[in-house]
Amino acid sequence: MGKIVADSITSDNSGTDWISTGKRNFNISISGTFAATVTLQRRFGQSDTAKDVNDFTSPIEKIAENVESNVQYRLFVKSGNYTSGAITARLSF
Repeated sequence: MGKIVADSITSDNSGTDWISTGKRNFNISISGTFAATVTLQRRFGQSDTAKDVNDFTSPIEKIAENVESNVQYRLFVKSGNYTSGAITARLSF
């Protein structure tokens, strides 16, 4: 059975919860009308700090590959990267 984390983002310093995908591909879905940069971040365990993987400035539907266990991902709008609009951000597998 899969897992989904999703959020409606309308400010900076906010995003989805972390998702642990295991060694499997996962879906990235970003939709809405917005002026912002949404960053895909990962960490290697809960005590690790977030590392930026990719930035998105427009809606996208994408499949990402993950080849390691114990890696977590989230979609996040960092401080200063939000201007306006509503972002629907979703990660799933």
